[in-house]
Amino acid sequence: MSGAKRTTDHKTIRKWAEERDGKPARVKRSKGSKGVGILRIDFGEPEPSLEPISWEEFFEVFEDRELAFLYQEEAGKGGTSRFFKLVHRDVEDDDESDDETSSERDDDEDDDDAGKGKEKETVGGGRSKRAKKRK
Repeated sequence: MSGAKRTTDHKTIRKWAEERDGKPARVKRSKGSKGVGILRIDFGEPEPSLEPISWEEFFEVFEDRELAFLYQEEAGKGGTSRFFKLVHRDVEDDDESDDETSSERDDDEDDDDAGKGKEKETVGGGRSKRAKKRK
């Protein structure tokens, strides 16, 4: 992952997200007997499939699951990147088999796609919907 940084620092993660209008969230349908569910950061207009949570709850789960935050500051063409991935702290950067989530958006792309520029997610190393469209 070119240009990616890795951190577990809560202030760094929150600052990065808030600079991109990101707010902590979880996938609605993932909530259940096993706790809060799958963590996400929701950017811009609220995504209907996500439920807002507090930063306190986000970081409590982040620590309980021993996650690390992989992220990029800039996109390939120099714009602000919203790419991030939550991985287990023991996982190497190039090993995506134990990913909690990843999310990306190329700010240089046309936002007329479904979702109006919302991030497309991959879980467990899968390909994003946007990546599939490009084939």
